[in-house]
Amino acid sequence: MAKKILVVDDDPAIRYLVRSYLEPEGWSVEEAATGREGLSHAMASVPDAVLLDVNLPDADGRDICRRLKAEPVLEKTVVIIISGYKTGVADKVLGLDRGAVDYVSKPFEMKILAAKLEALLRAVER
Repeated sequence: MAKKILVVDDDPAIRYLVRSYLEPEGWSVEEAATGREGLSHAMASVPDAVLLDVNLPDADGRDICRRLKAEPVLEKTVVIIISGYKTGVADKVLGLDRGAVDYVSKPFEMKILAAKLEALLRAVER
């Protein structure tokens, strides 16, 4: 069965980048451009992982992360926060405190992000 990832980012180029890299690797990729859309998709599809931007048009991604992790059905979903501007130590600590397992700065290397996703999913399976 394909691993499912939900990419929540208002930048279509980021969503395209992730989709074009992960789909050939066997992932099923869903996309959302807002926090509200992301929450709705996550509840409906229960992805294995969520790649979540901090700067969304309707919410702070770290708050969306907290809401995702509060849902029992999503408690094992791996959340990685990505940000192009909130990359200071305090920002990263806040994201991790809200339930993310990693906080990645943009721009990022897809090969490294994919390896992190695989490693984190292996850790959750145990």
